[in-house]
Amino acid sequence: MKVKQYIEEHYAEQLSLVQAARMACLNRSHFCRHFRSVTGCSFIEYTNRIRIKKAEDLLRNREMSITEIAFAIGYNSVNYFDEIFKKTTGYSPRKFSDRYQRPANITDKEVFVAEKRTEEQ
Repeated sequence: MKVKQYIEEHYAEQLSLVQAARMACLNRSHFCRHFRSVTGCSFIEYTNRIRIKKAEDLLRNREMSITEIAFAIGYNSVNYFDEIFKKTTGYSPRKFSDRYQRPANITDKEVFVAEKRTEEQ
């Protein structure tokens, strides 16, 4: 689908449902149904998934601040980015990033156990 490729290449831009429907030569309601049948999710959900995957890559490298990452991947609000990131991954952007900033001798199991203890307190 041409629209999926467009989203993957232009995720950092402001994308609109109307614009996507025009690109597919469909009215908005037909586009929404067709897009969901092809992708299994709505246009917004798909766009958010693409953006969050890119954010995960950027957070692993940690060369940019969380605010810079939010704006770089197309969000106009850091709070909204935090909300969508946590809803999608189960972690806040900060916690996700911190998981990749630990010393090399600490294992994923040790991080999981430490996080579990923190949640229980």
